[in-house]
Amino acid sequence: MLGQNQTLQPIAPAPTSTTSKKTPQPKSPPQSDTTYIEIINANQFEHTTIGEEQVRKLTGEVQLQQKADEMTLWCDSAYYYLDKEIVEAQSRVHFKQGDSLDIYSDYLFFDDNKKIARLEGNVHLADPKSDIYSDYLLYDLKTKKAILNDNVHLTDAKSDVHSDSLEYFVNTKMAYLYDNVTIEDSKVKVRADKVEYSVNTRQSILVGKVNLNDGTMDLSADRMDYDMNSEEGTYTGNGKLVNKETTLTSQKGRYYGKKDQVIFEKDVHLVSPNYDITTSQLDYNIQTESAKFNQATTIKQEDGIIQTDSGEYNAQKDQLQLFSRSTIVNENNEITADDFFYDKKTGIGNAKGNVLWVDTARNLTITSDFADFYDEDEKVFAYDNVLLSNVIDNDTLYITADTLTTYKNITTTAATDSTAAKSDTAQVLYAYHHVKMLKSDLQGVCDSLTYSLEDSVFRMFQNPVLWVDEFQLSADTIRLTTQNNKPHTIDLLKSAFIGNRIQEGVYNQIAGRNIYGFFKDSNLDLLKAEGNAESVYFGQNAEEEFLGINRATSSKIWIYFAEKEVNRIKFIGQSDATFTPIQRANLAEFVLSGFVWQGERRPKVLKDLVVVADEESEVKQMKMKEKEMESSLISPQSLEDFDR
Repeated sequence: MLGQNQTLQPIAPAPTSTTSKKTPQPKSPPQSDTTYIEIINANQFEHTTIGEEQVRKLTGEVQLQQKADEMTLWCDSAYYYLDKEIVEAQSRVHFKQGDSLDIYSDYLFFDDNKKIARLEGNVHLADPKSDIYSDYLLYDLKTKKAILNDNVHLTDAKSDVHSDSLEYFVNTKMAYLYDNVTIEDSKVKVRADKVEYSVNTRQSILVGKVNLNDGTMDLSADRMDYDMNSEEGTYTGNGKLVNKETTLTSQKGRYYGKKDQVIFEKDVHLVSPNYDITTSQLDYNIQTESAKFNQATTIKQEDGIIQTDSGEYNAQKDQLQLFSRSTIVNENNEITADDFFYDKKTGIGNAKGNVLWVDTARNLTITSDFADFYDEDEKVFAYDNVLLSNVIDNDTLYITADTLTTYKNITTTAATDSTAAKSDTAQVLYAYHHVKMLKSDLQGVCDSLTYSLEDSVFRMFQNPVLWVDEFQLSADTIRLTTQNNKPHTIDLLKSAFIGNRIQEGVYNQIAGRNIYGFFKDSNLDLLKAEGNAESVYFGQNAEEEFLGINRATSSKIWIYFAEKEVNRIKFIGQSDATFTPIQRANLAEFVLSGFVWQGERRPKVLKDLVVVADEESEVKQMKMKEKEMESSLISPQSLEDFDR
């Protein structure tokens, strides 16, 4: 501890019974010797003895001097022990050495032989650049070192330093403070166990339980180098910053007070209510609570993990932005893109550039240029160059459109007398505008489509067309169900047509108000045309030569298939059929009203899935809102009505 190497004890005051009323002449040293203490002034001078020691009692405007050490002493009263060259001074003590050191106190003990001064009570050490206060000070005139204890306070033009004890070197203007050290300026308050402080440069080295507080946050570490002029600090070892609900830790870091910035380095870890971030470097703004990272970074959140190399997290706004290609992995899906933005408060995020969204639970992948995300119903809203891929067994379903979205559709069944209320959740896919679908056993086009990922049901709207093998199926609306990921049933509703092209201008055709189809092993097995059913069928012989054309009408027509070809046709109810030999047939008359062969629209390979958009498409799709989406699609309630 400071001061423990010096154990000088004060000499007891001289008893008044030994004082002399007559002022004796002082024992003066040789005038050439400047190592002795000289009495320069005293209003009252008395000579006395304490034991065998000669003592001079001085009172009133006392001034003593020792020229060899450039020491001058002023006080109200003093005892000067001649043989020991010791002075005890009291009241308004002013101790000075040279031109740069002044010490004030209530009491002083000075040993000229040992060159030691001890000052007590309201001690004040005045330096050209600072003032130091304490209850106790021990000063060595040879080394010009001051040791201060008890209520130590160092102050300069901009800062205040407090500690239990302090060592101060007058020549170098270096202060070494120990135990409960605090440094305060207009910006921060710093605490530490030990501090090395330069009065000249106002730079400090803080060691042991270092803590810096700026009124907003707490920054702690094992060691910190701090510059009071620039308000900058560098720390090492167990760094920790606490700012409201955000905590940051690292092994190294730099604090910039004027910028309200901290740069964290090595083993950086940020914890907030919604995110857990680990990286090797992070820039943090104290006022905005914004954290920037430009190294490999892992971000954990409640429902997943994010991998990125560059980004920014604003805890104040609870917003996360990623600037490099990043991947967000959740329980059942993951998304990768060149740029991300996510607002936790609104639950809305968006991704830009080569977006890849993967539903790992369903082997479902969506790629696009842009995608928006909504937490409320787990909606994904993808647009521009959209392609969906759904791996089904050893086959893949591809869907492309101007815009595609998938979300959870929650339906509630009301309670009855015998059953409780029940809610069901189904993942639904919406695709709209220029929709194309490609699978090995079927292909299709339409303007909008819905696809239930739970029961694998497709609903196609606005000029939909499906192709199964060589057959084209069309209607106002198409509903296709699958079973075990294969076509199971198909409903062609309103203005339904089925046809296959034999050659240019020659088509087998079936029409009806509605047509219902059934599949077997992904092939058409049975079609039921109902309501004003019509058929046109070209008869051929074994050599595939045309014999004639069968044309029939009936209330219902059933068509049976075998080996991917029409096997037989059954007419139900009143029917009317004619056969026209091929030689007498005008082919233009054997095209059913409303039937159009649309083979040029059929996608056959993956490169055919190219979205054809008008010139304004990009502008329209860039920031399409949910309201526009809902107005463009069949509502869930309408779908329920459609199924009924």
